[in-house]
Amino acid sequence: MTNQLKSLLRRASARLLLFGIFGLFVPLILIWCTLVIHYTFNDHINTLCILLYVFGSIALLLIHQKIEKAVQIFSAVSLVIVLWFIFIPASNDRNWVADASKLPKIHTNNELITIDDFRFFKYENGKAEEHFIQKQFKLNELVGTDMVLSYWDDFRSIGHTMVCFRFKDGQNIAVSLEVRKEIGEEYSPTKGMFKQYELIYIIGDERDLIPLRTKVRHEETFLYPMNLTVAHSKLFLLDILKAANKLHDKPRFYHSIGQNCTTTLIDHLNNIEDFNIPLTSKVLLNGVSDYYAYKLNAIPTDLPFEVLKRSCYISDIANHTELDEHYSANIRKYINQKIAKERELSKQ
Repeated sequence: MTNQLKSLLRRASARLLLFGIFGLFVPLILIWCTLVIHYTFNDHINTLCILLYVFGSIALLLIHQKIEKAVQIFSAVSLVIVLWFIFIPASNDRNWVADASKLPKIHTNNELITIDDFRFFKYENGKAEEHFIQKQFKLNELVGTDMVLSYWDDFRSIGHTMVCFRFKDGQNIAVSLEVRKEIGEEYSPTKGMFKQYELIYIIGDERDLIPLRTKVRHEETFLYPMNLTVAHSKLFLLDILKAANKLHDKPRFYHSIGQNCTTTLIDHLNNIEDFNIPLTSKVLLNGVSDYYAYKLNAIPTDLPFEVLKRSCYISDIANHTELDEHYSANIRKYINQKIAKERELSKQ
C-alpha cells in the first residue's frame, strides 16, 4: 500500500469520525440532555440551565482551539446531566389523583389470594364513586386470561392494553398498568420518557375498569380470549401480583416505551419459562398489539384477524349490560356467540 493511499485512508477515517461526532453524537446528546434539564430541573432554573448548556456547548465546540479537548469537556458536562437523571428516585409520596391513590397489597396463602385496596369504582354521569375493597380469590379456580385493548382516538396506532383473569365462580381480576398521576397532572408520551410518572398496577373489578373505558371515556374497546393454558395463566397472574406488591417498597417509573401498559405485561409473560416474546414495532405501537398477539397465536387464529377483531368489539355491549355479578360472563357470552357465528359462516 502506497504512502499516498495510506494518507487518503487516514484522512477519510478522520472525516468519518468527525461526521460521527458532530453529525450524530453531539446533536443526540445535546437534545437528550436538554430534555432532561427541561423535565427534571426545578421550574425556576431550567430555562436558564438550558440556555447555558446549549449555547455554552455550541460556543465551546466552535471556538475552542483544540477540538478534542472541546469534545471531552462537552462529554464530561453531559455525563453529569446523565448521572443526575440516572439517580432521580421514584416515590410513593406524592399528591395522587383519587383513582391512583392506593397501591394494591396482595397476600398469598397457598391457593388463597387476598387483595387489599382492590379497586371497584362506580360511575354515574361521568363521576366516580370511590371504592377500595378487600377481595379473595382461589388460585385453583382460575380458568383463563383475556386481553383488553382500548383506543382513545381514531388512528388506532396507540392504545391501552389490560389483562383480565377469569375464575370459576364468575369473579375476575382486571389488571391495568398505568401512569400514577398527581392531581392536576396530564399524560404526555414525551414526559413519560423522562421519569415524570411513577408506575402503578391498578388491580380491580372489570365492572370498574371496562366501563371507565367504554362509558366514561367513550373509547373503542376490544376483549380477546387468550390461548394461555391455566398453568400459564396462574404463573402470569402470580408474577404480576408479585411485581405490584414490590411497588410498596421499591416504586418504579413508568416509561412510554420500555415500561408501559404493554411492554411490562410482555415482560411478565417472558418471566415464564416457556415464553420469549421479542420486542418489535408492533409492541411499541401498542395499538396493533392485538395483531401481534394474533401472529404469535396468543389469541384465536382460526378466523381472519379482521373478523376476529369485529367479533371481539365490546364497547356497545359493555355499555348496555347490567353491572351485576353476571356482567363479565354476559360480555364473554356475547363475544363467544359472535365468534361461533363467524366460524359457522366460514364453513359455508
